[in-house]
Amino acid sequence: DGLPPTSNAPLRGGKATIYEGGTRVPCAVVWPGRTKAGQTTAALISSTDWYPTLLEMLQIENPTGVQFDGISQVPALLGKTAPRDSVVCFVPNYFPRPDTIPATYIRRGPWKLIRFHADGDQGDDRFELYNLDTDIGESKNIATANPDLVRQLNDAISTYLRNTEALVPVPNPNFDMDTISRSDKQLRAELHMSDDWYFLDNGLIRIGVDRSRGAGIGYLSPSTTHGNVLNHFDEGRFIQQSYYGKKDGSMWNGKPWNYNPVQGGSWKGDSSQILEFHKHNLEQTIFSRVQPQHWATGATCPEAVMQQTISLDGEVARVQFQWTYSGENQMLARHQEMPAVFVDAALENLVYRDQGKLERRVPQWPNEYGTASGQWFAYVDKSDWGIGVFTPGTTSFTCYRAKGNGKQGPQGSACFYVAPLRTFSLSTGQVVRYDVYLTLGKLADIEKRFNAVQQQRKIADNSAAVIRRSPTAILRRRDTNEDGFLTLKEYIGDPTNRNIPALTKMFTQRDANNDGRLTIKEMNNQK
Repeated sequence: DGLPPTSNAPLRGGKATIYEGGTRVPCAVVWPGRTKAGQTTAALISSTDWYPTLLEMLQIENPTGVQFDGISQVPALLGKTAPRDSVVCFVPNYFPRPDTIPATYIRRGPWKLIRFHADGDQGDDRFELYNLDTDIGESKNIATANPDLVRQLNDAISTYLRNTEALVPVPNPNFDMDTISRSDKQLRAELHMSDDWYFLDNGLIRIGVDRSRGAGIGYLSPSTTHGNVLNHFDEGRFIQQSYYGKKDGSMWNGKPWNYNPVQGGSWKGDSSQILEFHKHNLEQTIFSRVQPQHWATGATCPEAVMQQTISLDGEVARVQFQWTYSGENQMLARHQEMPAVFVDAALENLVYRDQGKLERRVPQWPNEYGTASGQWFAYVDKSDWGIGVFTPGTTSFTCYRAKGNGKQGPQGSACFYVAPLRTFSLSTGQVVRYDVYLTLGKLADIEKRFNAVQQQRKIADNSAAVIRRSPTAILRRRDTNEDGFLTLKEYIGDPTNRNIPALTKMFTQRDANNDGRLTIKEMNNQK
């Protein structure tokens, strides 16, 4: 399914995080003669409950003078009323991994409120609220829409922390907000459409994704301003992955449509499911793995997984995209967006270099097509300032202008679009990986930076070529029974995190006499 063996999907986060992926674990109890086979319970259980539970199971009196943090869960094990109505978890530390702001959460019924201590704009607390019955992946923070419930659950957290004399973070009176860049919370407040944005900012460039809409890239600005150049009007905008297959009976905009998984979601406003999401504070990266939705139908596409890793290097943002597909073969080759890019309507001039010549155009509706041998594109304003997009190895592109209702700005329906194109069909076991580089500035600076990236990639490719193993070395290393041949099992090696269908296909293509074994000669066959 494209997920690593360490994934906690559909739960959010992992070890050392305050989210369910870091705190929810399986629990099984065998109590001969008391528990029933196949019995389940929805009771809230904390690890602190095991001490009093085991004492009661063994019919041992509670020792005097001992403070119990937990509650005996014997009633729940016997199928009776659960003894707990809530669980509180207090994590006061920072850890060298993502999403580890000191926090406390409370679980009560379907509700989970997280209080992030002293993480607000003014050193105050901030809150996230989730309904775990309908959102087990904690993807939609509904705190703003439920102020009374937030107050009620937060009061319970305060009571718990006070009664346990917990040491909680407090605001630093010497902290000066004017000495740092604008916080994620300030930016979220300005973006209105979602309060689930996450940002990277290295002091030169700021990039942001909306976790509530497939972690699509919808924010890009210099660090010193808040002029976002990207459009995120709906789930189909952003900078994001989108792929096309054959016609599948779906309809959109009054026309027959195709198989079309989109990272952000569907035109109906339904968002794609986040399978995994991490903002690595130390590494300064944002990673996401998404189950996309069909653009026309709004159906989840379980056969598809879209992965995205964002990092910053000076004034350039690097985005590593990956598409994994396990559905049926769709033999029709289609133009594929690498990726789709939607920018603010104020940046109307599309500039690119083709055959050494700098070309300019103002795209119109419908789609226009062209080639850019320089492999980069820039949407700029009248002063030649704007955004550059570079997809190495891709020279074809499509572009258009969407007028919408004429409203400009990141949330307006008017925008400009460009997508570097590659042409291929979707096939079972397919894994597509590619890099995209983004930058902001004057046109001359954009081209200069992308030329530098190209040179760096050439150096890296040449270095990789030097250490690449020869077919002879591969055969000797994997020929476990030393018979001079490779079976399919030996050819694949350790199957962990390997693309088995693709390797099997390569093996079959090289096995010229179809005897199920590869010789040195066949290993050198690069068909």
